Amino acid sequence: MQLLSANNIDATAPLSRSLSGSKDGFTMMVCSDYGNSTTRTLSGLTQDYTVSPVASMQFIGGSLENTSSGTATGTVTGRTTGNWCVAMASFR
Repeated sequence: MQLLSANNIDATAPLSRSLSGSKDGFTMMVCSDYGNSTTRTLSGLTQDYTVSPVASMQFIGGSLENTSSGTATGTVTGRTTGNWCVAMASFR
């Protein structure tokens, strides 16, 4: 298992995170963003959900089945600076 996490990052989109995944495992990425947009999207992993429960707040997450060993990268795009909390993990 490999885990990356970060809280309260002031960053400009796109925001990317990468980690190594093992064949026959899976990788997931979840994040929340508070900023001036709720129209962000996730690429590099299958976007499994996005929800905006209140104005300017968005939760977004996705996953990837690792068909081979190597680096998996999740990128959240859309609009400008926000305050981010991100977790990305790979399991096998």
